[in-house]
Amino acid sequence: MPFTVSRLIIIPKIALLSVEMSSQFREESWVSIGAASESLQIGQATLHRLKDHQLLEPGTHWLRTTPGKTSKILWNPNKIREAMAAWSKPNQQQATIPM
Repeated sequence: MPFTVSRLIIIPKIALLSVEMSSQFREESWVSIGAASESLQIGQATLHRLKDHQLLEPGTHWLRTTPGKTSKILWNPNKIREAMAAWSKPNQQQATIPM
């Protein structure tokens, strides 16, 4: 007798993770690196580089799903976009040139 599946329910790990997160994290939009990269229109390597050079803050711009170093990283594209916008604004001191 062949085995058939009438309904398959898949519960993403992110959904399970959100139950355990604080309300601060539940209100934010945390996505995979692929989704963040696409949303921000920058490469995945660039996101890692920004994180590695500490231009993106843990808990604000990115977070690990578990304490381990090899755990999955989730990204907050809205907060990253805000940080990138702040980087592109000219500094007031640089904009004013004394004569």
